[in-house]
This record gives sequence, C-alpha cells and structure tokens, in this order.
Amino acid sequence: MAIRVHTSMTLDGFSADTNGWPVLLHMPEFRSGVSYGHEEFFAQCTAVIMGRRTFEPALGASDWPWPGKKVFVLSTGQVDVPADQDVTVCATVADVLAALPAGDAQLLGGPSTIAAFHQAGAVDRFEIVLLPLLMGKGMPLFPLGDDTRPLSFDEQVVYPDGTIKLCYDVAIRQFSSASTATE
Repeated sequence: MAIRVHTSMTLDGFSADTNGWPVLLHMPEFRSGVSYGHEEFFAQCTAVIMGRRTFEPALGASDWPWPGKKVFVLSTGQVDVPADQDVTVCATVADVLAALPAGDAQLLGGPSTIAAFHQAGAVDRFEIVLLPLLMGKGMPLFPLGDDTRPLSFDEQVVYPDGTIKLCYDVAIRQFSSASTATE
C-alpha cells in the first residue's frame, strides 16, 4: 500500500483559490477532461482519501466522482455520507491508515488533509502538476513549517501548455499516529 498525492499547484505554491476551488480551474486555457495524467493515476488506486471540505462539495455532482473506490473522509466533525456509497469517516490519520484496503490510495486533499498526512510521515509519493500560473493568494499546498523530508526524484512530464508533472517518492517515510485534521 502506498499513499500517493496527485494534485495541481501554481508556480507560487497554491493548490486552491481563496474559496477552496482547485487552481487548475483558473488556467486560462483550462479544458475540462484534460487530466495531466490523473485518469491513469486514479485507475491505479483502490481508495481515495480527502477532508470534509473537499468531500462535501462533490456530493452535489450528478455522478459519483469516485466510482469503484473506497472513500475515506478525514474529519472530526459531522459528515453526511450517502447510504449507497462506500464511505468511511475517520477522525485521525492513524484511523484512516488502519482501515485502508490493499492497494494504493489517492490522497486527494484539501491542503490541510495533505499536510496532516505529510506531517504524520504517511505520504509515499507526490505527483505535483505544476501549472504555469501565478495566483498571488489562495491555499498553499504545503504550509510553512520546519518539517524537512528528503524526496527522491522519479520522473517529469512536460505538457504542450507549459504544465509540468513532477513525481517524487518520499525518501524516508516516518509515520506518527499522533496527527489529526479538522477539515
């Protein structure tokens, strides 16, 4: 099992705008359906992990966004879960890790959930889609802190629009079960 992040980030480090919407939607030439490798990535995962603020807006989608995947929501608050979907709400990173099925899991977000898993040492791989865009404000993908972790470069993919996918494996995974997130 590996916990893998595949997300977009602006050149100045933001993964969401001030309203919580993914920065990818702000690309001047954004076209729905351009995946920057997300579809292939998603097919390799058996589970999806996210916080409540990422999960709840998706409930309004006409189609369930995660078909065939076990969904985990990291939250210490009340979360309304559709009865017809395989969703588990967990209060801590340790609870999520204990309940994950075999296979890789996509750590979808938002930023505070990614930070909780990263700070707990539970992320195995980062696949960052670096967008040729400066936002100036928004939600940073990585909060400022003193948590230094070495990464090992794996690959890069350059797209015609100037977007670059950078893939790194976490060199040393150091899980600590003391973390929670309140997303």
